[in-house]
Amino acid sequence: MTEQEIKNKLTEPQEAAYSPDEKTEETLQRFFQSAALQEIPDDGFSRKVMNRLSNKKCRRLSDLWTFFCIVVAALLGYHFQVISQFVDSVKIFVSTLSVSDISWERMLLLLVGCFSLLTYKMMQMLMAELND
Repeated sequence: MTEQEIKNKLTEPQEAAYSPDEKTEETLQRFFQSAALQEIPDDGFSRKVMNRLSNKKCRRLSDLWTFFCIVVAALLGYHFQVISQFVDSVKIFVSTLSVSDISWERMLLLLVGCFSLLTYKMMQMLMAELND
Protein backbone atom coordinates (compact mmCIF):
# COMPACT_ATOMS: atom_id res chain seq x y z
CA MET A 1 0.00 0.00 0.00
CA THR A 2 1.42 3.36 -0.95
CA GLU A 3 1.63 6.38 1.27
CA GLN A 4 -1.10 8.14 -0.69
CA GLU A 5 -3.49 5.19 -0.26
CA ILE A 6 -2.84 5.18 3.47
CA LYS A 7 -3.59 8.92 3.69
CA ASN A 8 -6.78 8.46 1.68
CA LYS A 9 -7.84 5.58 3.89
CA LEU A 10 -7.23 7.64 7.04
CA THR A 11 -9.04 10.73 5.78
CA GLU A 12 -12.14 9.11 4.29
CA PRO A 13 -15.14 8.99 6.63
CA GLN A 14 -15.59 5.78 8.53
CA GLU A 15 -18.94 4.03 8.58
CA ALA A 16 -20.41 3.12 11.92
CA ALA A 17 -19.81 -0.48 12.88
CA TYR A 18 -23.38 -0.76 14.10
CA SER A 19 -26.28 1.49 13.29
CA PRO A 20 -29.44 0.46 15.14
CA ASP A 21 -32.65 0.79 13.25
CA GLU A 22 -35.71 2.52 14.69
CA LYS A 23 -37.43 -0.72 15.65
CA THR A 24 -34.50 -1.86 17.76
CA GLU A 25 -34.32 1.55 19.41
CA GLU A 26 -38.03 1.51 20.24
CA THR A 27 -37.78 -2.01 21.64
CA LEU A 28 -34.89 -0.99 23.89
CA GLN A 29 -36.77 2.10 25.09
CA ARG A 30 -39.85 0.04 25.98
CA PHE A 31 -37.70 -2.53 27.79
CA PHE A 32 -35.92 0.08 29.90
CA GLN A 33 -39.14 1.94 30.69
CA SER A 34 -40.85 -1.22 31.92
CA ALA A 35 -37.73 -2.25 33.86
CA ALA A 36 -37.57 1.16 35.54
CA LEU A 37 -41.08 0.67 36.93
CA GLN A 38 -40.25 -2.66 38.57
CA GLU A 39 -38.78 -2.74 42.06
CA ILE A 40 -36.31 -5.49 42.85
CA PRO A 41 -36.63 -6.81 46.42
CA ASP A 42 -33.44 -6.20 48.36
CA ASP A 43 -34.11 -8.05 51.63
CA GLY A 44 -31.09 -6.41 53.27
CA PHE A 45 -28.67 -7.61 50.59
CA SER A 46 -27.19 -4.16 49.92
CA ARG A 47 -26.65 -3.53 53.64
CA LYS A 48 -24.91 -6.88 54.04
CA VAL A 49 -22.63 -6.21 51.08
CA MET A 50 -21.74 -2.74 52.35
CA ASN A 51 -20.99 -4.13 55.82
CA ARG A 52 -18.64 -6.68 54.33
CA LEU A 53 -16.92 -4.04 52.20
CA SER A 54 -16.26 -1.72 55.11
CA ASN A 55 -13.62 -3.35 57.21
CA LYS A 56 -14.17 -2.59 60.91
CA LYS A 57 -10.45 -2.58 61.60
CA CYS A 58 -9.89 0.03 58.89
CA ARG A 59 -12.77 2.09 60.24
CA ARG A 60 -11.29 1.96 63.74
CA LEU A 61 -7.86 2.98 62.43
CA SER A 62 -9.47 5.81 60.50
CA ASP A 63 -11.26 7.01 63.64
CA LEU A 64 -8.01 6.86 65.62
CA TRP A 65 -6.16 8.79 62.93
CA THR A 66 -8.90 11.44 62.87
CA PHE A 67 -8.75 11.75 66.67
CA PHE A 68 -4.95 12.05 66.55
CA CYS A 69 -5.16 14.79 63.90
CA ILE A 70 -7.76 16.71 65.93
CA VAL A 71 -5.58 16.52 69.06
CA VAL A 72 -2.51 17.71 67.13
CA ALA A 73 -4.52 20.55 65.56
CA ALA A 74 -5.84 21.57 68.99
CA LEU A 75 -2.34 21.55 70.49
CA LEU A 76 -0.96 23.58 67.59
CA GLY A 77 -3.88 25.99 67.88
CA TYR A 78 -3.20 26.40 71.60
CA HIS A 79 0.55 26.86 71.02
CA PHE A 80 0.08 29.50 68.33
CA GLN A 81 -2.81 31.13 70.25
CA VAL A 82 -5.28 30.76 67.39
CA ILE A 83 -8.33 31.29 69.62
CA SER A 84 -7.03 34.54 71.08
CA GLN A 85 -6.09 35.77 67.60
CA PHE A 86 -9.58 34.92 66.37
CA VAL A 87 -11.16 36.77 69.31
CA ASP A 88 -8.89 39.78 68.64
CA SER A 89 -9.93 39.74 64.97
CA VAL A 90 -13.61 39.71 65.92
CA LYS A 91 -13.02 42.60 68.36
CA ILE A 92 -11.30 44.60 65.63
CA PHE A 93 -14.13 43.80 63.23
CA VAL A 94 -16.77 44.89 65.74
CA SER A 95 -14.88 48.06 66.68
CA THR A 96 -14.53 48.93 63.00
CA LEU A 97 -18.25 48.49 62.53
CA SER A 98 -19.00 50.62 65.57
CA VAL A 99 -16.98 53.51 64.12
CA SER A 100 -18.99 53.38 60.89
CA ASP A 101 -22.59 54.54 60.58
CA ILE A 102 -24.07 51.06 61.00
CA SER A 103 -26.56 50.60 63.83
CA TRP A 104 -25.98 47.95 66.50
CA GLU A 105 -28.97 45.97 65.30
CA ARG A 106 -27.60 45.75 61.78
CA MET A 107 -24.14 44.89 63.08
CA LEU A 108 -25.57 42.09 65.21
CA LEU A 109 -27.60 40.86 62.24
CA LEU A 110 -24.45 40.88 60.08
CA LEU A 111 -22.50 38.86 62.66
CA VAL A 112 -25.34 36.36 63.07
CA GLY A 113 -25.59 36.04 59.28
CA CYS A 114 -21.84 35.41 58.92
CA PHE A 115 -21.92 32.84 61.70
CA SER A 116 -24.96 31.14 60.17
CA LEU A 117 -23.32 30.98 56.75
CA LEU A 118 -20.14 29.54 58.25
CA THR A 119 -22.13 26.94 60.21
CA TYR A 120 -24.16 26.01 57.11
CA LYS A 121 -21.03 25.50 55.00
CA MET A 122 -19.38 23.40 57.71
CA MET A 123 -22.50 21.21 57.98
CA GLN A 124 -22.53 20.76 54.19
CA MET A 125 -18.92 19.62 54.26
CA LEU A 126 -19.57 17.21 57.14
CA MET A 127 -22.67 15.74 55.48
CA ALA A 128 -20.79 15.27 52.20
CA GLU A 129 -18.01 13.47 54.07
CA LEU A 130 -20.48 11.24 55.90
CA ASN A 131 -22.27 10.34 52.64
CA ASP A 132 -19.00 9.26 51.01
